[in-house]
Amino acid sequence: MSGKGEWAVVLAGGEGERLREYIERKHGRAIPKQYCSFGGGMTMIDHTMARLDGVVAADKTVAVIGRGHRRFLGGKQLRGRLIEQYANRGTFPGILLGLAHVLAVEPDADVLILPSDHFMEPLKGARELFKEALETASRVQDKIILLGAVPDGPEPDYGWIEPGIALAGRAFSVRLFREKPSVEEAEGFFEEGYLWNTMIVAAKARTLWEIARLFLPGTVARFDLLRVAIGKGHEEAIAPFVYGALETSDFSRALLERIPHRTIVLPMRGVRWSDWGRPARIEASLRGRESLLQHRPRTPLAAAAVVHG
Repeated sequence: MSGKGEWAVVLAGGEGERLREYIERKHGRAIPKQYCSFGGGMTMIDHTMARLDGVVAADKTVAVIGRGHRRFLGGKQLRGRLIEQYANRGTFPGILLGLAHVLAVEPDADVLILPSDHFMEPLKGARELFKEALETASRVQDKIILLGAVPDGPEPDYGWIEPGIALAGRAFSVRLFREKPSVEEAEGFFEEGYLWNTMIVAAKARTLWEIARLFLPGTVARFDLLRVAIGKGHEEAIAPFVYGALETSDFSRALLERIPHRTIVLPMRGVRWSDWGRPARIEASLRGRESLLQHRPRTPLAAAAVVHG
């Protein structure tokens, strides 16, 4: 793939407050988890960028980082464009900032949006899913394509998706979104075959922008001003106005929960996923990786899929 019109926005603006104590014990200092290496070697944002190889061209990757986060990169150059957000106002403004930079360059772009702090493996499976999501977004231009993880338990901290009607390929319509349900609700969702919301989406950039405008028109209007300023040398001057009275908003709650009729879900069968929001999830994923290393055939390809996923 990685052809004309396909972009990626990588969200790396979080401050990692939930894992602060755990990371301080592991690394000796508090840094956001996306800049940490938990299994040795590559950091989480490095792994995220590696998953995009062969999917989206490096010069069409936009990484949205937090203010002052460059110091956590240690002088390392990430693929593509590095955009430092003026302030952290949640995932929705982070996505709009990345989209503004995409739309300023290529208004007809298809865009893949993914957080930088998720665990996914194997590498090949993740790349295939990203390609499928982008291809579906290009074909079904009025919908948002969402990757849904196949649950391994009734996790109440995740968002849940009720699949609807089976569509072409592995796709389904969406009946319902439910963010962070009660324990009892999560148990019911798990039994009924719901999926986890990964917040990894693909869409026509302009489609996502206009859907967002329907629900948060004031927020999108501010980023419209920024989008027009991009490339004209006065982005930094306008940023304080854009962010000044901007409310914090979460992409899943502010938008996804409200537009099941505009969403298609692709189940991520064959790919292990976790958002690594709690120490227990990190440890469980690392234990699972050790198990895979012990039981998979010891071929170079199999080892690479585990170590670099």
